[in-house]
This record gives sequence, structure tokens and C-alpha cells, in this order.
Amino acid sequence: MNPRLAYRLRRHPRGARFARLWERAEEVAAKRLTSVAFNRALNGVRRALWKNGELVGEERRDDPRLLIFPMRHLDPMRYGALSGVLEVPVPDPCAAASAQLPAGLNALEDLDDPGEPGEGAA
Repeated sequence: MNPRLAYRLRRHPRGARFARLWERAEEVAAKRLTSVAFNRALNGVRRALWKNGELVGEERRDDPRLLIFPMRHLDPMRYGALSGVLEVPVPDPCAAASAQLPAGLNALEDLDDPGEPGEGAA
């Protein structure tokens, strides 16, 4: 199917099912793009280094602009369109998660892993 036909079918009254599937596909793509954006924001982007037409290495470059998306997405009251609009104190969205981490990690440490030597079954 060519792109023009796909767009026409999506808008057609009898293409409602196709339009719903299109929306699901966009949701999947958005999740993937979010994952890629997070990865690039945290790990930078690799760039090839060439000299006289020959590949001589690569470097990893950070782009601070890539941090804007996750910050706006995860904390819109502080960094997104709503920042500065409301004159109310904004709770830190990480506070609850940070408070729960120690107990969660302790629960993981309490699990016996029979694959580890010296633990689990004797």
C-alpha cells in the first residue's frame, strides 16, 4: 500500500478500523522514540571521526537538548508547558519513588538465588 492510499483509507468513513490500528501503531512508535531519546540523552550519540577519507575513530557526543524531552515529559509541572503557570508548590515526582527504593532493594536482597554459589540450596 502506498502512503497516499493509507492516508485516504485512514480518513474514509469505512476505514475506522484501519484508523484505530494506525493510532495503535503510532503509540508503539512513540514508545520506541521515547526509549531512543532517553538512551541518547543519557549516553550521548556516537559520531565517526574521519581523516583524509579514512575512518580513524569515533567519539561520543552529548547533546543537552535531548534532556529537554524527558524532563518535560516526566515532570511537566516543573519543566513543561505548565511550568510557571500555577503558583503552587510542585512536589518532586521522584520523592515517592526514592522513598520506596530502599525497601524494594532490601526485598530483592532477601531472595535466594539457587544459581549463586554459597546461597540457596546447600
